[in-house]
Amino acid sequence: VDVATLAQELADYEQAHSICDAGRIAALLSSTQTPQCELLIATYKNKTIAFALYYVGYDLSSDTYGFHLADICVSHAYRRHGVGRSLMQNMAQQALETDRHWISLTVLDHNADARGFYRSLGLSHVPVSFMAAGRTTLSSMCE
Repeated sequence: VDVATLAQELADYEQAHSICDAGRIAALLSSTQTPQCELLIATYKNKTIAFALYYVGYDLSSDTYGFHLADICVSHAYRRHGVGRSLMQNMAQQALETDRHWISLTVLDHNADARGFYRSLGLSHVPVSFMAAGRTTLSSMCE
């Protein structure tokens, strides 16, 4: 499965750097770390055209588990053909079947197409500030 190529396509689209390769993806999916990631793959004529990578999360305020979508990518040639919608529907079905109560995700501020896509599925905007710390910041926090 060539998810690494699609991950690089996503990074290019988002004007970001990707360190993803086939080996790292295989290691991620076989990891025993928590949370474990799940991968949904869409294929067409034996070619991987899209994926959704997600993991289980917990929300303290509602005391419920759900899925957090880490990344979704549909190859440019297959966008706007229902592939992303199908992946999200599959993820929603898995959530319901495994007693998960929600799906959460983040969208880059400049990605209006993605926001429109998620709104068309019924997701709503939650006014929060997303913050992150990388390795350098983590190290300095420990000093």
